[in-house]
Amino acid sequence: MKPSALFPAFAGLALMAACTETAPPQPLRCSEQFHQQLVGKNIGEVTLPDALRRRIIIPGAIPGPVEDPARLNIHVDDKGWIIDTGCG
Repeated sequence: MKPSALFPAFAGLALMAACTETAPPQPLRCSEQFHQQLVGKNIGEVTLPDALRRRIIIPGAIPGPVEDPARLNIHVDDKGWIIDTGCG
């Protein structure tokens, strides 16, 4: 097979790769600005990095007094919808 015959196939692959969107990497520490985008989503559809410390706070729960600025706090309503996020 001539090398020129392979060019269209490689060009198509390069074009497909250029059109593929990749999500920006998620921070491994709590970032109030970044994690604010979770508000309005259901906790069941959210994927977070395993290394990110987090706690999910349900209605009526009283979070412990231990503060951790790197931990993401996710406040959900009684149906699992994220209503607020914060660090601590």
